[in-house]
Amino acid sequence: MTSLLSSIQFILETYDIHVVIIAQCQAQLFYWLSAELFNRILAKKKYQSRSKAMQVRLNVSALEDWLRLNVKATTEGTSDPSAHVRKTASEIGRESLGPLIQLLQWLQVLSSLGDEEDTFRRTIKALDLLTPAQLLSAATNYRAEVGEHALPKKFKEILKTMEIEKEDARTKARARIPLTPLSRAASSPPPASPVSPSTPRSATPQPPKSPANEEDDIPPPKTLLLPSNTLLPFALPTTTEMITSYGSGIGGTQREKYTPTLPPEFMEKLDAVTSKGGPRIPLGGVGRTWVEEGEGEDEREIADRVAVQGSAGWGQ
Repeated sequence: MTSLLSSIQFILETYDIHVVIIAQCQAQLFYWLSAELFNRILAKKKYQSRSKAMQVRLNVSALEDWLRLNVKATTEGTSDPSAHVRKTASEIGRESLGPLIQLLQWLQVLSSLGDEEDTFRRTIKALDLLTPAQLLSAATNYRAEVGEHALPKKFKEILKTMEIEKEDARTKARARIPLTPLSRAASSPPPASPVSPSTPRSATPQPPKSPANEEDDIPPPKTLLLPSNTLLPFALPTTTEMITSYGSGIGGTQREKYTPTLPPEFMEKLDAVTSKGGPRIPLGGVGRTWVEEGEGEDEREIADRVAVQGSAGWGQ
């Protein structure tokens, strides 16, 4: 994985992509990677054990090392206009890898919490990036190994209560948001349409009922997983940053950034076409003709016209 990340970094730098865009690509890559790892661990029971959590945590530490070595920090002591989109290695690790790391930590300490409620509550408070529903799902599907004990039932009840309280708080917060006139108009009931005598009142369309499910008290997986397809905010470099990176300087004192060239393989193909008796292609100079001696007058007129137009356009 680190080799793939290094290859992407090398390609972006080779094609001289702006550092602002590279920084945002790094953040997007690690957000997607962390969300996918988080979802796969939470969705597969075989990964929810202490030994598996330790192995994955070691691999994640390798990603953190890659971040520290390859993510360039913003310039300190100067006003960096791209500071709002560029993030340091610690910021990317905390925002992107944070939920994943806390889930792995929860799986490692879950079986060693004991029966003390204070220890349990302190542990839950430290895992602030995980919801009670995610903690409860990992505790329910945890595979206890030899000599380990599952999370006590009273702690699972505490997690259920915390999730209910959190959901009630979200509902009250949404209810306190004042409705705009447009939303009030949208929320008002539509005028009742006249019912034809031939249509009974019981025939009015009803919303489809959800099929009966024996596990209604268990939240669906989408409420536990992270949205890995979310696109982070993207910002282009400013004009000043573009001039600083790609411009030739105010007075033209710096060297030009780009020099158009053709690869040697392409030049060899052109030489091969010319050696086989094909039409001559001007590789230098504009006034050369594109036809050989002895060809018709019509072709010469076309070639001269092309040469004149080329000299007018290419001489800029």
